[in-house]
Amino acid sequence: MGAETSLQSVLGFVRALKRNNNRDWFQAHRDDYEVARAHFEDFVAALLHGLSRTETLADAYRRAEIIKGEGDAAAADLYARAHSRNPDFFAFHRSMQAYRRSLGKEGDIMVLAPDGEFFKYMKESGR
Repeated sequence: MGAETSLQSVLGFVRALKRNNNRDWFQAHRDDYEVARAHFEDFVAALLHGLSRTETLADAYRRAEIIKGEGDAAAADLYARAHSRNPDFFAFHRSMQAYRRSLGKEGDIMVLAPDGEFFKYMKESGR
């Protein structure tokens, strides 16, 4: 029996109990109660199993985010140490990255002052 059918069985019994809330009726329907109780226990067990799986996925996501953060921190540290050794090279490298991202895409139009900072390394290469 599926979880939804089990839950409907339980709710059906509870509604009947609400309409007939007396000891004699309950004793006469004790077998129905036992079936409804078993269905309810199955439903709760399935629900708890689903929650347990969700917690496992949440833990995996949390661990993945921690590992990603540690990797990002290590990369940032490496970049900072390398940058401090040769700031001019890394300024040049970042400019080249900006040129690559900004220039040469079909349909792009850029209006820049020829004496602006954006073209600093292009001007220096003509010396």
